[in-house]
Amino acid sequence: MPKAFLVAVACDSHYGRSAWFRDQMSAASLEYYADVPADTKVYLQPPVIGIPQNKRGRKPISDVSSHHAPCARIACGTTLT
Repeated sequence: MPKAFLVAVACDSHYGRSAWFRDQMSAASLEYYADVPADTKVYLQPPVIGIPQNKRGRKPISDVSSHHAPCARIACGTTLT
């Protein structure tokens, strides 16, 4: 009897919602197909994320990040499969 091998993983929206699960599949280099809810937002290009410049209110004293060591650096990169 030939040995079975895993070609791809298919899962429902319960697992499709889980970023951890999808990250684990990618880390293991497994091809996967996950169902996601119909109202899930999908970006074809990475969105620009930032804090708008405030023209009112108190001006910042200094850059707070320079006073503290970073706890972790997170890199975002998504691909649609």
